[in-house]
Amino acid sequence: MSFLHRLSLLVSMIAALPFLLSAAAEPPARPSQKQIAQWVGQLGDDDFSTREEASKKLYEAGEVAEAALREAMAGDDAEVARRAADIIDKFKWGLYPDAPKEIVDLVTRYRASNPQGKNDVIRELMKAGPSASRTLLKIVRSEEDPTIRGGVFNLIHAELALQAPQGIADEKYDALEPLIELLVAADVERGSGYYAAYWQMRGKLDERIAELKAMSGKLLDVKRTWEIVAYLYHAKGDLVAARDAAEKADKPALVEALLAEGGEWKELAKRATNIEASPFEQLGFRAAYYRLAGDAKGFEDALAGLRKLADAERILGHENIHLAKVLFLNDRPTEAVDILVHSPNSEVMAFEVLVAQTKYKEAFELVDKTKTLQSMELEILKARTLYLLGEKEKAQAIFARYGDEIRADVHPWLEPLIDAEVRVGLKDQAAEHVAKVLSLSGPNNRELRNQLFLTLFPKNGETADALWVIPGAGRTTVLPEPAESGAAEMKLVRDLIAGKANPRDLSELVKQAEDKIQAAFPAEGAKWRLALAEAALKANDKTLARTLLAKAGSVAALVRLGDLDAERKEWNKAAEAYEQAWKKDPSKPLAHYLNGWALTQAGQEKEGKKRMEQAHWMPLGDGAARFAFLGSLLERGQQEAAEREGELMLRLNSPGSQLASEGMRQVALAAMRRKDYLTAAQGQERSMLVCLKSGVGYARPAAYLWVPALVHRLRAEGYAAAGKFDEVRRETDLCWAALPGDPFVPIELVPMWDKAGRKKEATELFEKYLSVQEKLCAAYPNFSGGHNAVAWLSACCRRNLKSAQEHAELAVRLAPDNAGVLDTLAEVYFQRGDKDKAVAAQKKAVELEPNRAYFRKQLKRIEAGDPAAERPPENDEEE
Repeated sequence: MSFLHRLSLLVSMIAALPFLLSAAAEPPARPSQKQIAQWVGQLGDDDFSTREEASKKLYEAGEVAEAALREAMAGDDAEVARRAADIIDKFKWGLYPDAPKEIVDLVTRYRASNPQGKNDVIRELMKAGPSASRTLLKIVRSEEDPTIRGGVFNLIHAELALQAPQGIADEKYDALEPLIELLVAADVERGSGYYAAYWQMRGKLDERIAELKAMSGKLLDVKRTWEIVAYLYHAKGDLVAARDAAEKADKPALVEALLAEGGEWKELAKRATNIEASPFEQLGFRAAYYRLAGDAKGFEDALAGLRKLADAERILGHENIHLAKVLFLNDRPTEAVDILVHSPNSEVMAFEVLVAQTKYKEAFELVDKTKTLQSMELEILKARTLYLLGEKEKAQAIFARYGDEIRADVHPWLEPLIDAEVRVGLKDQAAEHVAKVLSLSGPNNRELRNQLFLTLFPKNGETADALWVIPGAGRTTVLPEPAESGAAEMKLVRDLIAGKANPRDLSELVKQAEDKIQAAFPAEGAKWRLALAEAALKANDKTLARTLLAKAGSVAALVRLGDLDAERKEWNKAAEAYEQAWKKDPSKPLAHYLNGWALTQAGQEKEGKKRMEQAHWMPLGDGAARFAFLGSLLERGQQEAAEREGELMLRLNSPGSQLASEGMRQVALAAMRRKDYLTAAQGQERSMLVCLKSGVGYARPAAYLWVPALVHRLRAEGYAAAGKFDEVRRETDLCWAALPGDPFVPIELVPMWDKAGRKKEATELFEKYLSVQEKLCAAYPNFSGGHNAVAWLSACCRRNLKSAQEHAELAVRLAPDNAGVLDTLAEVYFQRGDKDKAVAAQKKAVELEPNRAYFRKQLKRIEAGDPAAERPPENDEEE
């Protein structure tokens, strides 16, 4: 019997324990508190036999005597305190009078063992059944070795992941509760999210908080109890009560995180920062707290301390990068950029932020003078930027040189090269280079292949990777002419993904692949069939796709089948497919949610809503699983459900953690969609503070400018809506300092100034930002993005429309296959009153990107004929 199976059996036994006890003989009457008090007093009696008898009676009383014994331990009588402590020590390890001898022996062994021996005892206790349940919980609570506790946590977590989804779906909670108790006993910080989710799901969170608070004086570990209470209050969103509980738990880092989540900057500025953090982290957070509290002197002093620390690490430059992060996130972008430019090993980050600020000259100078390990990647980034600026011949010379350098060995610049080519639209060239790499490196370099396909096909990387290795399509042996063979294979993969493959060729490919799919491992074969099904769907062969999906039978394939049924509004079939997917892997809540959603569409609203609700609780406190669920919901347009997951991520993860911060960001995005700009700004600002931690940061360096600029833009919009225009100017100045060329600032704010009757200020703001883009167009006349920015900015602000049309038409001539520039041209025509031309241009944009919801909505808006109508959100993704 496997260990997890034994654990499952133990949990079932624990759940049945009350019934088993009720069927047994009546236990002896419990002693009264008066009797217990009398026995405690006798622990200090002059007569030895009386003291011994009192000790025996108190031990036999068991748990009912614990509170009185703990109180006696703190008394003045040394003999009473010693004897009380001896009894409490037994109870601490679960050695109650009714404990069987074998359990007593196991505990004795446990306390004398090394870590491996302790793990062995834990496993034996798991096998011992319900008689060991209380002892096991006591041991986990008493163990001080974090390694042992961590091992127990991982074991319980694995079992909970198996049991919880089905238990929640069946509404059978008794088997889950012991696991939840063990989990939080093993690790309060990691387990409390599960604990809170469980009691919140049961509708008993307040009741559980009250019970724990009432027990806090009676339990052995009072501080740990208050720590759990703090997390439960956090789950409720009661930050004040959570902070009070964290104070009682003596958890200063938790208190600090709760204060930061609540924006209590002045209180934070008065306190000592988390002593567990590095000195650099401490000063970084202190700088942020002082700035947000409005304490200019404290802010400058903290920055001075950071500079001093950074000076001591000039050789490696790591602390300089951390200092730059602190400065970026605290509205000091100029100094931050300067530090990066002059620090070793930070040139790539410096280049990206200079480009984001449209400081191309300085960025290119940095490339030319850099002679470090980053110089090759920098040159590729230079080529990417030159290409976007219209200097295509110069860029292509660099791309070609690196393409010629591709060899069988892996180079650190390969991924940046492919990424750069994809981002500038050179997809054919990027595909050629990927094919060359894979042909030279052979079939077994799976990690490299996976990464390159994800870079080449950002939205279809897994499908492309599977198609590449399908027998008959992808590479399975080293061919005599690798470069040519790789190119042919890549063309087939790209045609399959783009829906350009000949239907006959696709059918033949499926036939050729079938024998080897049958011989492959089931999971691998299912993945190949799923990829072929996606190719069939792209080719509009839904019959073949459904056949392949049914044969694959994997969770992903069954969900895809449900999607196809949902597209045809065959809701009962969709619900059945989703249910099959969930039963195949209950740990993934998406299928259960979609099953409920399909049932509601089929008219089974009560059952459907119940299952959708259950899906929200299935991850319990697993933040990573919840984040994946949130992403899947967003992909499917389930906005309301995704917003709820964001709120749960914030509430059920440890305050200040990356996952809680991501939850806060999602809550801020929801506020932004509601046009609650000040709330959105607040959430974005608080969520970005997690980047002040070592090892945490943005994947794209330019985000250190984008995110603070977004915070100030949102705040400016909120102030503008409230008519506070002095505050608007302050925030727009901060936007300008970070991103002087960001057209979204005037695009969002100029109409608000116009509406308020402040046309002079609106025009000044428009012209200030417009001048940046016009200068770029003058310096780089073939810069389609610059011409597009001038035109879009002008159209959205309804100014300079004649000039806007000239720029938009030039942008289209420079980039005729770019849907974005066609969309801009359509908007310019629309604002100038030429609806027919606007519709024609927008239709071309839709043809180029038919799956982009924004372009389709924009076409409907233009066809409706009102240029003053609000534009759809530009971040509407593919459907």
